[in-house]
Amino acid sequence: MATSVNTLQIALVEQTDPKTIPATPTMEILRFTSESIVEEHTYADAEELVGVSRGSRDPVLTKVSVTGALNMNVYKQITFERLITALMGTAIGYDPLALGIDPNSWYVSSKRRYFMIEKRWVMDDGDYDYHRYLGCMPTTGQITITPEAPITCSFEILGQQLVIDNTPIAGAIYTPPTTAPPMSAPLVVGIEIFAEDGSAVYDVRTYCFTSLTINMDSNVTAAQCLGTYYDKEAVLGEFVATIDFGVYFVGDFMFQSLKTREFFRMIVKLQDPEGNEYTMVFPRVQLTSSKLVGTGKNDVAIITGQFKVLQPLAGNDPFPMGMHKTNVATPETTLYAVVSGAGPNKTSATARIGGGPAIGGEKVTIGIRISEGEYLYFSDTAVAAETANAIATKLKTKIDADVRFTAVVTAGSITITRVDAGKFITHIKGAIGQNFDISP
Repeated sequence: MATSVNTLQIALVEQTDPKTIPATPTMEILRFTSESIVEEHTYADAEELVGVSRGSRDPVLTKVSVTGALNMNVYKQITFERLITALMGTAIGYDPLALGIDPNSWYVSSKRRYFMIEKRWVMDDGDYDYHRYLGCMPTTGQITITPEAPITCSFEILGQQLVIDNTPIAGAIYTPPTTAPPMSAPLVVGIEIFAEDGSAVYDVRTYCFTSLTINMDSNVTAAQCLGTYYDKEAVLGEFVATIDFGVYFVGDFMFQSLKTREFFRMIVKLQDPEGNEYTMVFPRVQLTSSKLVGTGKNDVAIITGQFKVLQPLAGNDPFPMGMHKTNVATPETTLYAVVSGAGPNKTSATARIGGGPAIGGEKVTIGIRISEGEYLYFSDTAVAAETANAIATKLKTKIDADVRFTAVVTAGSITITRVDAGKFITHIKGAIGQNFDISP
């Protein structure tokens, strides 16, 4: 039977050694729209003559590599952040220039990072088939903003080799992707251009942008050595970035700036409906192209052009591009199983609320079984944007109302203790929005 692309799941994990599958990895599942990552085999012709039959001699395998692209919407997710920081040669909070940056910021640097990218296919028999691509590194990236659409991004990938398996890696853990909504063009209200003296000269609130595309290229070179089919390592080259734009023609700013060869500072803010943001900072850009043509009848006049991102000569931002993320706190309301306690001779037990997004309107329940054989359930309803600690405190009120128990809340955990001597809590469980049975 054929396999549906809808069954494909992609996860990644950072590698210390690009040639080695990490032991007991935590695989981060990413959300994506399409991909084209494959292992490529390069052959050379033997160039031998064979006589009257005029056939071809066996080709000679000369190189094995991994290439392709990962395409996705831009949204608050750690996998997007890992890919774009690796492309920029850095990591979140990485500060080799000792600038004292915010721990949620990063800027272009020279840190090499490799990933294992795993494709996990669901086969017809229900088992998984694993394609693991080792030594992968993003080499180019593109973020595209167009009206009436989610913001999209694409990363070109360079890697070393494919390892095929039908069994999971021992001890592997898969973490689900965020459920945050995609960032979208209608929420891009922060495109700003500043003169060298710091004064604002152009912004998206005054002028109508029709498109914006940020192109990034780390000019990665694969180090090719004798004695192997695979690249030994990847070397970061010059970081080159450009910003393509379209804007309605209402004045000559773009043409005057091109003629005077001015330099600017540019900031672009991407945002989702929840308020999560990525702010992209380009300390020094120059307009290198600005065009306006009459395209046809009934068309609106649009200027198309490009800014080139440059290395600053001096100042507080000695890097060509930096980013900052602003995350809106996501309350946790997933009720975990027992953290500790509960048993034949246990007088207290603990359950923890945490690990997932807020679920407004859902019932949160803790159930316990006591040594007398009685089953007790304590419930309350979570409201939107309620923290784990707030929900735990409401449940504590319900528990304290039963004189046989006392409850203590600590960082979203609830510890329930029997007050009456010689009595125990034998089982404890929890759930959100469902009924359940308390059993060992």
